[in-house]
Amino acid sequence: MVQAGPNIWKETPISIPNKTEVTVIEQQLEHQRYGNYSGILKVRLSGSNKEYYISKNNFVPGDYWNCDPLTAISYKPFFGKLKSKEPKPVNRDGEWEEIELSNEFFCFSKTYKDLLECYIYKNYKYGYGGIVHYIDPSNVLITY
Repeated sequence: MVQAGPNIWKETPISIPNKTEVTVIEQQLEHQRYGNYSGILKVRLSGSNKEYYISKNNFVPGDYWNCDPLTAISYKPFFGKLKSKEPKPVNRDGEWEEIELSNEFFCFSKTYKDLLECYIYKNYKYGYGGIVHYIDPSNVLITY
């Protein structure tokens, strides 16, 4: 990102690959509400002198991909796969769904019962699409 005014930042074509380890050396954050912040971070690539400005939305303070799924979802949404056929995911109607082990899905939240809420995309009776399913976190492998 590049500063385009006192409080204006614009995207640049430069990008840092996901999961790159950085050190935050400066922050310009505004409190939104309910513990949410927006703003810009100045970061230095680990093992380098290169510095960049990035959006706070593109920063994750931990290596969520090495955490258990319930901890990871508190950092950010992630992609995952089932570890085994059991326990089966449940759709919003409370029915079990058969999901191929190779089928990747997008987890975005957790329920009060500590199940993961995930979009599973596949061919359904009326076409291809993503439907919310509830998945036991012990059966989820984080892929990204």
